[in-house]
Amino acid sequence: MALNPVPLSGQTLNATRQPIANNFTAINDGFLVDHVELSVPQAGDAGRHKKVTLTQHSNASGDRPAVTTNGFVLYDAIPNVANDARFPITLATPEINVIRDGTNIIIPFTASDQVDEGWTYLPSGLLIKWGYVVGSGARDATQPAHSFPTDAAIPVFSTILHVSITSTNRISNVVTAAARQFTALQVFTTTAITVRTDGATAATGTATDWTYIAMGIGPV
Repeated sequence: MALNPVPLSGQTLNATRQPIANNFTAINDGFLVDHVELSVPQAGDAGRHKKVTLTQHSNASGDRPAVTTNGFVLYDAIPNVANDARFPITLATPEINVIRDGTNIIIPFTASDQVDEGWTYLPSGLLIKWGYVVGSGARDATQPAHSFPTDAAIPVFSTILHVSITSTNRISNVVTAAARQFTALQVFTTTAITVRTDGATAATGTATDWTYIAMGIGPV
């Protein structure tokens, strides 16, 4: 409902009374969207947000919200590099995106892949990747390099800040009581990690499985 432009020149109080009342009704109706109603105080909560609903943008250059100097924008859109080159990934799902003044990358910080080898963003722009890796080499040896998950829908590290490795007592994803190995990180890059396993295991001499979690900075 549009607001009535009142009072106009020459209008009497009687002529503006109803339009003004209609304006207050329209304002209250609009405020009711995601808010506690103004006209019915609820234990001091009148006017507060009940939730936040974001209108989805297409992220085409003409539709993406503009960011002002020293500004910070949150908005809903489906990340798509084809529509805005500042996205690090292309997804089919709507996400909450962050634009900061002076940054080159739009961070879709609710984007993630919650699987055995997965990833997620933090609102700060930190990128986390994790995984379960089946040992593929012999024990007491350097294992083949393992690549972090990556494709068009997964952002790539620009910088690695931290990598943690954890040994397991599993061989080929099967618990093996005799498997007692130490797994150490040897080399890491922005795309892969290499570990070495040492210790006792079953007669097969196969390296045990291991897990990792890596933190770093996404595309910049």
